Amino acid sequence: MKIWWHFKISGITPGEAITVDIPDFEHKSFVFEPVYSYDHKTWHRMDDKTHPYTQVFTNETVWIAPNIPYDYSKSVELSTETRAASACQRRRLMPERGKPGC
Repeated sequence: MKIWWHFKISGITPGEAITVDIPDFEHKSFVFEPVYSYDHKTWHRMDDKTHPYTQVFTNETVWIAPNIPYDYSKSVELSTETRAASACQRRRLMPERGKPGC
């Protein structure tokens, strides 16, 4: 079973302790280590390790996720950098559709 969610909290008073309580968050099959980000790029683990999670935030807006996200734009960026690297070679592992194999 795949679970993914994230949300943004706005209007926080910097220095205020916020408690994040998500109903049915605890599930025996999954280990969550919630993270937060102020810019949706750099992620930090919550200080509180037990549900519900209480954290003091230093910005007015924060993103919360169950674990560090790896989004599509990061995948594209990494793949572009890898293709451009001189030490990398691109090889086709499977023949193109309709063309004979090796």
